Amino acid sequence: MKEIDIEQLDYQIDINKSYLFFISPNYEDRSIGFLEEILKLSKKNFRVVVIKLQSHSYKIDILDDLKINLFNKSVERLKAAGINYNVVEIAYPDRYTPMKILHLKNDYLKDGDNVIFDISCIPKSVVVHVCEEFLGDEKLSDFSMAYSSPNSYPKIRYPQAIGEMKGILNHESINKLIDKYVQGTLITFPSDLGYSGQLIADQVARYNNFEQYLFVYMRRREPMSSYDAIAGNINLLGEAYKEWRNNVVNHFSIQDGFRKLEDVVNHIIDRVEQSERAGYLVLFAPFGPKPLIVGCYLLCKRLQEAGFGCEIVQESSFQYSSVYSLGLNKTYLFKIK
Repeated sequence: MKEIDIEQLDYQIDINKSYLFFISPNYEDRSIGFLEEILKLSKKNFRVVVIKLQSHSYKIDILDDLKINLFNKSVERLKAAGINYNVVEIAYPDRYTPMKILHLKNDYLKDGDNVIFDISCIPKSVVVHVCEEFLGDEKLSDFSMAYSSPNSYPKIRYPQAIGEMKGILNHESINKLIDKYVQGTLITFPSDLGYSGQLIADQVARYNNFEQYLFVYMRRREPMSSYDAIAGNINLLGEAYKEWRNNVVNHFSIQDGFRKLEDVVNHIIDRVEQSERAGYLVLFAPFGPKPLIVGCYLLCKRLQEAGFGCEIVQESSFQYSSVYSLGLNKTYLFKIK
C-alpha cells in the first residue's frame, strides 16, 4: 500500500487507458472529497459509479435528508461536468450481503480498468468486501483507494451503539475465537475516543499468552489534534506502559502506520516457529484511519498464507453512523499492490 500525491492524479491518468471511480456521498462533507478531485481532472476517459448506501429499516430523518441532498448535489455536478456516471443503491445494513459488492464489480468493471474506490464513508466490513472482490481480479489493470479526512469532530461525542466485538472475515465473536488459540498478538489502532480500543484490550487482557501493540496516530499534518487522541486513550496508554508484553508504536502518517505495521507482522512471522503457527492468532483492530483497514486486510492474507490464524475486529452496531465529522481536510490516494 503506497500513498500517491492526489495533486498528481491528473498527470498520472493515461489517455490510452480506461478508469473506473467509485464514490459514496452521504451526510458528511468529506464523503465528496474525492468527487472534488474528480471534477478537477482535464482528461475524461473515466466512468464514475455513485453508490447510495441506503438503510430502509434504520433511518435517522435529519441524517437521511442530509445524505439525499449531498447525493443529489454530487450527481448534478457530475452531470453538469459532462462526466459519464451510473447510480446504484445498496441496502445497508438491512438486506446487505457481500454478494452486493460482487454484483457491483460484475456490472461495471471492464477488462483493463484502473479502479479508484473512495472508502471515506464506507462501513469497515464493506471495505473488506471490496478488497476481497477487487484485489487480484484479472480484469483490473490497477487498483487504488481514496480517503478524505475530516477537518474536525464535534466536541461532544458518544459511542455509537457499540456492542460485541466480532470478526469481519469469519463473523465470529472475538471471545469465542480467542479460546480456539494457544497464543497470539493484538494490534490496535484506537480511535480518538478510545472506547473501542479499551473494549478489545479488556477482552484480550485476561489471556496471559497475548502480546499487544498499540499504534497511536500522532498526525504529522495536524500535530495539535494529537492531544485529543492521547486524551481519549489515556487509560489504554497507561495500561500499555505498565505491561511488559504491551508495545506502544507512534506513527506520524497513514503511510508510516502501514510501514510500521508491516514491520510488526514480519517480526511475528520470523519469530514464531512453523509448528506453532496453527495455534497462533493475530487480531487486527483498526479503529483509526480507514485506509489502515486495507493494510490490515493485505497483511492478514500474508499471515494466513504463512499458516497463522488471523482476524480483523469490528464493533457490532445496528447501523453505520460514524462519529459525525465536520468539514473536509485532505484527500489521500493509496495504490494497492
